[in-house]
Amino acid sequence: MGGGFGYRAVAHSRAPDRSGGALAQALRAGWLSKTTRGRPFRAETLFALSRHVGQAATQGGGVAPAHLSHRHGHGCVRFFEERMAGRGVSFMDDPESGCARWRAEALPLRPGRAAATPGGPARRPHLEAPPGGPTPWPYPEAPPGDPMTEILLHNYPQSPVAEKVRVAFGIAGIPWASVEIPRLPPKPMLTALTGGYRRTPVMQIGADIFCDSLCILDEIERRRLAGAWPGSRPLLPVGTAAAAHTLARWTDGRLFDLAVKLVLAGAGDGLPADFAADRGRLYLGPDWASALDQARSDLPHLAAQMRRAFAEFDGLLQAGGPWMLGGEPSLADALVWHIVWFVRGRWDRGPALLDEFAALTAWEGRLAALGHGARRPDVAAEDAIAAAAAAEPEVPEGHDPLDPQALVPGIRVSISPDVDGGEQPTEGTVRFASRERLAILRTGAEAGTLAVHFPRAGYRVRRLDG
Repeated sequence: MGGGFGYRAVAHSRAPDRSGGALAQALRAGWLSKTTRGRPFRAETLFALSRHVGQAATQGGGVAPAHLSHRHGHGCVRFFEERMAGRGVSFMDDPESGCARWRAEALPLRPGRAAATPGGPARRPHLEAPPGGPTPWPYPEAPPGDPMTEILLHNYPQSPVAEKVRVAFGIAGIPWASVEIPRLPPKPMLTALTGGYRRTPVMQIGADIFCDSLCILDEIERRRLAGAWPGSRPLLPVGTAAAAHTLARWTDGRLFDLAVKLVLAGAGDGLPADFAADRGRLYLGPDWASALDQARSDLPHLAAQMRRAFAEFDGLLQAGGPWMLGGEPSLADALVWHIVWFVRGRWDRGPALLDEFAALTAWEGRLAALGHGARRPDVAAEDAIAAAAAAEPEVPEGHDPLDPQALVPGIRVSISPDVDGGEQPTEGTVRFASRERLAILRTGAEAGTLAVHFPRAGYRVRRLDG
């Protein structure tokens, strides 16, 4: 409250974040005459007061109210509902925000193809990107279940990276459906959408395909901020984005590589040959057999390194818990969770290693209780492809004039993870390029024209136009 995202008049690192579903019960809209009795109550004042109420509650051993979970009027209503039960209050909060919808609708529209996804309504026109380069493009509001916001997650249950995304859906509290894919290649139904990318998971929203878990989660937060899922919770609460993205470079890089070595080496002779060959080549390089032998001989060393990482997380929770970045769950919790979940569930010594860390195991229980969000019935791969074919990519054209690779709409490129994992690159025509993301258009026989999205960090882009 008190200025929106990025505004931080006072520290609120200990503020809890819980969804409030009872707003409608407290809010009565009306056009009333000017209030002549009472005092003005600034949003900044309410922000500070709410923080102190929450801090006093937690210091007294109680449960802090969730006033700071919501922006502006939502939090204000919750505060007065809880603190002044039975009394009335009139307020006017951030009136210019009420004009945001009209301002958005004033942006130029381009027609979308009117075809409907199976069982869904026709796709509506959508907004072009505002002028001025690679600014994130807006989306009109859409209710859950609308093809514009329907999430299909192509994944399999045992994938730790998919588990990161699934638990992030639980943190955000958003609806999604699963499309189960094979654990090992070939994955023809998946690559029909991605053009070659075979890693897990992949997110599909209509004809837009999102590769890499961090690209997926950035897109979820972008759409959530645009109003796609009313009542959802933030993955990046105010002030946490830089810390979460910095943490991701470790958890999704060296720490995940360490966990893979620990799990593969710890499996010993129980590791299936086909799985060892596939994951070994993907994560350990061309000479994966020698690297796996080395990891087996280094198993005590690998365990010691992971133990040190778990100690860091445990200390973080002891110092500022109950969540990784303080008083509310966030993307950082999903990043750590998939490592802990992987080691606990896939290495026979993992539970014993984790038993040493009481704060970390208690955090596991809290995060597990959030679940995987509002999961809908699973969708068959064939139906997912049909939905993509019936839709049209939503991403508008855009580019960054300062891009060192001079990526502009229309040029042909290939993109793949910037490691030697023996993977097939995805080729297509640039549609949108920014510092953070690349979206390319490609056309397939089954799914038609799709926009495939990749993060720029950790991916190598090659121009194919000479």
